[in-house]
This record gives sequence, structure tokens and C-alpha cells, in this order.
Amino acid sequence: MEIARLNEKTLVIKGSIKKETDYQEIKRHIAPMLEGGIKNLEIKILDATSITSSVLGYFLKLIHKDKIELVIEVGDDRLFRLFQELSLAEAFRLSYLNL
Repeated sequence: MEIARLNEKTLVIKGSIKKETDYQEIKRHIAPMLEGGIKNLEIKILDATSITSSVLGYFLKLIHKDKIELVIEVGDDRLFRLFQELSLAEAFRLSYLNL
């Protein structure tokens, strides 16, 4: 997995999100953004087909506890359907990436 910060409120994730280290890496990239006081966060997941429960839980924490407006854009239909099946599409303001 590779993570790049596009701007002060946007992260781009490329590759699989499968390991515990992926979760830690995502948190490590988001933490400084939160310390900077952002309240809107956009995450672009380019090509992952699934996501770990720890990352899902972290994203839900951002929304419900930290009161961050989170928008997730995905590039793979399988991940999009997974979010829908878990009833998370609305919470994550889910949309497809415009590639």
C-alpha cells in the first residue's frame, strides 16, 4: 500500500489495504492533518478491492467521535459494493473516483 497526501485535506491510497501495518500507516498520515484542525477529509482509494475492519473502525471513529466530515471515493466496484453491503456508503459519503 502507498499513501500520498494530495493537499491539506486529501489522501490518496494505492494498493491493497489488508495488513495491520496498513491501518497504522493510514493513521500516521491522518494524525497530522487532524492536528492541523481540518474538519473535512477526503480519501481516494484508487484500486483496493477490500479493506480491513480496523481501518473501517478508524474511519467511523473519525466521523462519530472526532466529528470529521469524511468523503471516500473508490476506484474499484468491489470495494464500492462492500461499503454498500455494510451500509456504510452514506456514512462515508461514498462515490466513485473519476479516473
